[in-house]
Amino acid sequence: MTSSNDDFRTKYRPRRYDQLWQGVDYPAIKRLRREEELVRYPRGMIFAGDYGCGKTSAARIRGMRTSCWNYKNDPCEPCGDCPGCRKARSEGDGPDYFELDATQEKLRAYLDVALRKTSIAKAQSHPYIPRVFFIDEAHRASPKTQETLLKDIEDHQEALFILSTTQPDKLDVALLKRCTLYEFQAPTVEQAMSHLQEVAQAEKLTLDPDAARLIAERKKGVPRDCLGVLYDLSFTERHITVPVVEAALGAGSPQ
Repeated sequence: MTSSNDDFRTKYRPRRYDQLWQGVDYPAIKRLRREEELVRYPRGMIFAGDYGCGKTSAARIRGMRTSCWNYKNDPCEPCGDCPGCRKARSEGDGPDYFELDATQEKLRAYLDVALRKTSIAKAQSHPYIPRVFFIDEAHRASPKTQETLLKDIEDHQEALFILSTTQPDKLDVALLKRCTLYEFQAPTVEQAMSHLQEVAQAEKLTLDPDAARLIAERKKGVPRDCLGVLYDLSFTERHITVPVVEAALGAGSPQ
């Protein structure tokens, strides 16, 4: 469990699909939850969208779902707290969820090692949910690496590959054709306001509605940025008003 002293960006990072700020009716989230219910997945997935729109959080939630020891307790959500979920959330190094960055050196070697780990049967987690490989900044992988990723997706039916990117147009055309696209956009201002109020209440802060709106507008609804502002303000103010936010962010245009 997280402690009360954790940065809000860590403490309130979603651990379930229904905690993502866009809501369960958002098309990409709705599709992900339905896949979990059916235990039916595309082998290649592309999470596309701008910075801070929830791509990595959604991938980690799928990683927690495939790793979850308490998978029988819910038809589509990970519990978020069992050893399997905690390992997936904090380490991303197997046995059921692997998190890699396309910019890291020797990506191919790391991926080969991870793929070898999938040759053993699952122990505590769902036996029929594929292991998940999450490749962040996928568009920055070399053309050769993208070609081998396509081959991995086609050859390793026991694994599920999620490629995250802010620039899907820079991915190999064959990868784009082979993978299912999930588009993510930042939450609306109203959604961000609602979640900021929930966090403020949980932290025993008083957040004026207009102050919540100002934070959401200035940070364009991006959850980690909104939470970062609220966290910083919590050190000096228990009652957060518009002047307090303006003093912290300035009175100019959105940053």
